[in-house]
Amino acid sequence: MFVPRQPGFAVGMDDSTFVVNDADNFQFQGCTGWVINASSKVLSSVARGSGSGDMEATKLKPRDVVSYLGRDYVVEGVLTYKINGKALSLAKAVDGDVVLWIEPLTDSLDDRVLILTQVHDIDVGSPPPQSISYRNSAFLPRLSGTATVDIDGKVADRAVGSCELWRYRAAGDLFLQIESRPSGTVTLFGEAIHKGMVDVLPGK
Repeated sequence: MFVPRQPGFAVGMDDSTFVVNDADNFQFQGCTGWVINASSKVLSSVARGSGSGDMEATKLKPRDVVSYLGRDYVVEGVLTYKINGKALSLAKAVDGDVVLWIEPLTDSLDDRVLILTQVHDIDVGSPPPQSISYRNSAFLPRLSGTATVDIDGKVADRAVGSCELWRYRAAGDLFLQIESRPSGTVTLFGEAIHKGMVDVLPGK
């Protein structure tokens, strides 16, 4: 039952929930979406299950929107690295001048999403050493070799072709990824977080 002039209420349906803190009247429509008509200000609403949700084992695509720590990032392009018989993906997601490199989940059993940013306060050379000390953590190699790179969408600072790639891991699910290209070396640093911290809205 919907009660007008009630200061705050929550409506739930299956996996969808939204909260209205202040509205005189509204209209709820449909099972896969909702419409609110309010004569006074709707202070907050959160919708889930109608096109957005926790990141699952799916491929990120250009124009997808990734929500993380209160910011919305638009995926500009997705890099696929083929190395040692494996395929790794990194999506470049941008919000203004902030850039994230996101590795989506690989299967339904995976619950950690790798989020990296480019760093400039480390110089490890090419090839990098067998162990790297960085930000009070000791990183050890997990993966290395020559990778062929394909791009879906536009990634201005990357190119299709090949590169030398190294990935390191430290305690606390911290990671370093180092790429050596003819144009120079790029180092990414970040951590693997629980998938529940990231929401994805498919692009149009």
